[in-house]
Amino acid sequence: MAQKKWTQGQKNAIYAQNGSLLVSAAAGSGKTAVLVERVIARITDPDNPVDADRLLVVTFTRAAAAEMKERISLKLDELIAENPLDSALRRQQLLLSKANISTIHSFCSELVRESFFALDISPDFRLAEESELAILKAEAINNVLENLYENEGEAFSLFADYFSTAKSDYLLQQVVLKLYEFLCAHPFPESWLQKKEQMYSSECPITETQWGRVTVDYAQDAARFCLALAENSLALFEERPELGDALRSLLQLDLKFTQGLCETVASSQWDEMRGYLSSFDFSARFQSARGYKDDAIKLKIQSSRDLLKKTIKSLCSLFTQSEQQCRDDIRELAPLVHELFSAVRLFSREYEKLKREKNIADFNDLEHWALSLLVTETPDGAEFTPQAQAAAQRFAEVMVDEYQDANEIQDLIFRALSGDGKRLFVVGDVKQSIYGFRQAMPEIFLRRKDAYALYDPALDNYPAKIILDKNFRSRRGVTDAVNFVFRRLMSKEVGGMEYTREEELAAGAQYEADASPDMAFHLLDSGAQDEDCADILEARHIARMIHKNMESYQVTENGVRRAAKYSDFCILLRSASTHAAAYVKELTAQGIPASSQSSDGFLCAREVAVMVSFLRLIDNPLQDIPLLNVMMSPVYGFTPDDLAQMRIAKPKGRLYFALKSYAQEGSLPARQLLLDLDDCRALAATAPADLLVHFIYTRTGYPALVRSRRSGALGLSNLRLLQEYAKNYEQSGGGGLSGFVRYIDRLEEQGCDLKTNAAALSQSESVRVMSIHHSKGLEFPFCFLAATARSFNSDKTDEVLLHAELGIGIRRKDTQRMCRYSTMPRGAVSLELERDGKSEELRVLYVAMTRAREKLIVLSTQKNPRRYLETMASRLTGESAVLPYIVRGASCISNWITQCALMHPDGACLRELAGMPRAIECEPCLPWEISIIEGETPAAVQEPAKAGQAEKKEPAQPLDITPVVRRIVSEYPYQTLGAIPVKVSASELSHEESRGEYAFSTRPAFLQKEKMTGAQRGTALHAFMQFADFTAYLTSPQEELARLVEKGFITNEQRQAIPLKEISACLQSGIMRRFLCAGKQYREFRFTVKIKAGLADKELKPPYCDEAIILQGAVDCAFEEAGGIVIVDYKTDRVKNLEELRSRYHTQLELYRCAMEQCTGLPVRECVLYSFHLNGFIGV
Repeated sequence: MAQKKWTQGQKNAIYAQNGSLLVSAAAGSGKTAVLVERVIARITDPDNPVDADRLLVVTFTRAAAAEMKERISLKLDELIAENPLDSALRRQQLLLSKANISTIHSFCSELVRESFFALDISPDFRLAEESELAILKAEAINNVLENLYENEGEAFSLFADYFSTAKSDYLLQQVVLKLYEFLCAHPFPESWLQKKEQMYSSECPITETQWGRVTVDYAQDAARFCLALAENSLALFEERPELGDALRSLLQLDLKFTQGLCETVASSQWDEMRGYLSSFDFSARFQSARGYKDDAIKLKIQSSRDLLKKTIKSLCSLFTQSEQQCRDDIRELAPLVHELFSAVRLFSREYEKLKREKNIADFNDLEHWALSLLVTETPDGAEFTPQAQAAAQRFAEVMVDEYQDANEIQDLIFRALSGDGKRLFVVGDVKQSIYGFRQAMPEIFLRRKDAYALYDPALDNYPAKIILDKNFRSRRGVTDAVNFVFRRLMSKEVGGMEYTREEELAAGAQYEADASPDMAFHLLDSGAQDEDCADILEARHIARMIHKNMESYQVTENGVRRAAKYSDFCILLRSASTHAAAYVKELTAQGIPASSQSSDGFLCAREVAVMVSFLRLIDNPLQDIPLLNVMMSPVYGFTPDDLAQMRIAKPKGRLYFALKSYAQEGSLPARQLLLDLDDCRALAATAPADLLVHFIYTRTGYPALVRSRRSGALGLSNLRLLQEYAKNYEQSGGGGLSGFVRYIDRLEEQGCDLKTNAAALSQSESVRVMSIHHSKGLEFPFCFLAATARSFNSDKTDEVLLHAELGIGIRRKDTQRMCRYSTMPRGAVSLELERDGKSEELRVLYVAMTRAREKLIVLSTQKNPRRYLETMASRLTGESAVLPYIVRGASCISNWITQCALMHPDGACLRELAGMPRAIECEPCLPWEISIIEGETPAAVQEPAKAGQAEKKEPAQPLDITPVVRRIVSEYPYQTLGAIPVKVSASELSHEESRGEYAFSTRPAFLQKEKMTGAQRGTALHAFMQFADFTAYLTSPQEELARLVEKGFITNEQRQAIPLKEISACLQSGIMRRFLCAGKQYREFRFTVKIKAGLADKELKPPYCDEAIILQGAVDCAFEEAGGIVIVDYKTDRVKNLEELRSRYHTQLELYRCAMEQCTGLPVRECVLYSFHLNGFIGV
């Protein structure tokens, strides 16, 4: 057997064994083979062999663990075949069955069950399914909130108001659950809560807080970008000085401002930065000499300045508040943070209690239990227990695969088991860490990598790192494209690392030369089509490329050329859940077999939905929708005509009774369905759910029907999996058919699902459509990276933002203005989450690009390619890399690839359309195929009907149109009510006669800056009467007005328009003195009530006048007096006398009377109009 040739780096990773090692293994570098060979080398070492059961090998999936164990076993078999008399090899083969080659959770489970007595838990606990845990969490959070509401204190009441809506406390529940899930990845959750709560009690300067430092760092990046834009614009101007002195002066001012901005931000004084940013002149006009309207350099300068202004405006939004205002927000939020953390502690205890009652656990429990056995928390950090020291002696070495996806708990466990990391061997690639949503922490890998020196075999130095940069998967053109893209995008600021020589891919695979480029970027023009059409257009373009390559391309497999197969092609999507189905459907329409995991989840897969409906029907046959689903399935084959006949014969009542009548009339499918139902219901009374499912399969033959269709293997796998879920349910306590159906119902209520079987998909001979996350670890000769123009997902709009270092970010709620606004801590957390998110998206792109073996094609669909390219080009400053500020500001993968394509030597067609005045110099690189493709409309590719295939139509029969004519000429019985709106306002009804007089209430532009109109003055007066403290005003009018302006209730302009003399007279009038003395007062009381239509239109006659319509409006002022309501309505109309005012508003006050009586349940004793113009009041 030929010996495998190892590179020097691989040899070092296999044979260096005297200390801690970190192996940074690039994509396609053969890390799994190296890990297997290292295990073999350790157990067959002639000088110091290690027994197989003294090695702990940890992977992150059970499939990977099984594969590794199988590879080691096969390797041992080969060695034994070469040395059949070697007893040491046979001994190792026996010990391999006891070797600890497993996932971290399998190992933790074994460790916990061995020491269950130390944890005070039952050793026979069961790991619950995620769906079961979701139901238990819902029960726990409801129990906690019910208890808190029963013992409601002032602090919790404020907390509940912040995170609840008028309809429910769903948001409050989600906030608590989100924080709990977040804490599960931290080794010491209680310490984390205490430290992050203390951040809200710190009194240090804002810029010295963690939040302030993050904000200032972001401002520094933005300032550097603005400076680069200003410098580049001025350099471009020098190439075209004839653009004019006015433009030169403007650009020089921009340069001076951005230089000052960099200096100011470097000083880290919050209010100073805020003041400097506010000094930028956004109104300065961009002026250039005439005759250069379409000049490329002028357009580039203009777009760069627009981007500069936009960047400065975004910085201004971060510094809207002064340092004192930021402190006020932090103090205001501190009690809320305390209450939230307390609620999470209560939830954690309740959830733990419910799990103990059911004797179940989740994966987080396994990790925390194992950690508590191995580590104790101390004021200085963590200390390893005697049990950890004993376990460390048990293992000669701990090997961890995919270490870049470890979290802090797992890292502590690995260190504890390896003598504080002294016998720890880890393998990973931080550029492929894409599981941040599972709390993976790539910074752990990076910290260790940065701290270790390169391994030198001559020195045998430890701890050390080994770099495996050879890629044995892809063609040189693919690896070169990956390097070209990530040299320009990845940095310490975005990505967590510089993409240096150490990180670059080195092509190590051997392929025959190919004339076509290995990397392609296709920009599709969708024209005026909406976003939904982009998937169709891209799928059709991909279909054409697949057809072409199926005819002509030879794929290399194991060094041998062969014809391409459909399974050689893969379409990668950032999010397959919402887009995969469209690609599969369109490829299938183009004659290409394609498959993907169900985009809607397991329970929504067609075959599963039919079976679940059958189970629901057996449980209760009077359910119409499940019965319809079963009837229309291939099992019974009812047609729409059958259903119509059933309902014509029996139009009312449950569908089940119509089905029985249809069976009595002789329908064979109906008889068969009823017979099957009866037999299944009889069996369900005694049999468990899984046996009932098996009986249905056998009785109906449904699995055979599913197997016969396209992608039948996946459907059949789903049916088997449904039976397996039913079996697991029965083993966990069960409850027969009814219990299993209720279990599925609760899952759907909680928005949960059951896991699908991904293995069946990989066995199909078809084009695979999958998410980038599912593709990790796989490779394909052809990879299409599609739907790249779709925006990244973001949780920046969530009510609560969480970060491991920065803690929690919350909006502040203004109860007076009834609005929420962002705070400085939330802004900082949002910035850091955005940076972390874009770093992970970069790594997702890296994973996607490194899946391709031979050809990588990236597609982007845009409505207006010219405008899009101009926007992308404006963000390039002429440097060899894209600035980190722009990388983190990208909205989609397409932005990154397009910017790199604009910088590539083969991107001339893009640069020409973008109006780039010149190319950007770059290092030598292999060619790309870059093209702009005109897209067709979705209807354009429809196959025309072939001649002779048109349907033959029977001669049209004469129609009886009498019923149609009768319906057309009949009179609508409620024609009279047609002119009355369903919803009206009281003010509209009272001003019905004078509408035409105010048809144009908006002032012309040239009058906008002049004095306020009468309507605007009236608005200002009403705002004052709504929000003012009347008692305070009577004591000190100017102080109260200043307070209203400061709180934002009125503007300075409105303040000047308020008539102080008239207001003082009003507040000292008899009616308002009664208002001030009243026990209960109403101001700007808004209502929505039902009234009779006759009140809206006096001309309506019975019965139409009694029809109900909706009335809405707002009462200016009202108060309770002597068991009734007194209404006061302010008016600023200029009238001659109070009688005129009463006649004008009589109807409105009557409607107010009706509304207030409905809303309060009290009689209205008096309605009063107060005139500010006449300084008097009159009863209505």
